[in-house]
Amino acid sequence: MDEARRSIINRALTEPAIRRIARKANIQNVSAESYDAIRMIFEDELRHVVKDSVAIAGSHTNTITSSIVRTALEMNGHPIFGRVE
Repeated sequence: MDEARRSIINRALTEPAIRRIARKANIQNVSAESYDAIRMIFEDELRHVVKDSVAIAGSHTNTITSSIVRTALEMNGHPIFGRVE
């Protein structure tokens, strides 16, 4: 199962996608060895946000809204700036 999940992450977060994200962060070059490490960090952070989102939503809803995800991101120290709901 772990290999299947990693395959999904690899397809979703391709090298060009990582380069585009890096450009937005004003990073000019990404070494070839960094791509797998970046994917692992992305997967770990995503797991934390999903876990916290589910915990915040609780058992009273089946829907995870953007405000719940925003709260989960803030709990993990990743506040979103520039957009107010």
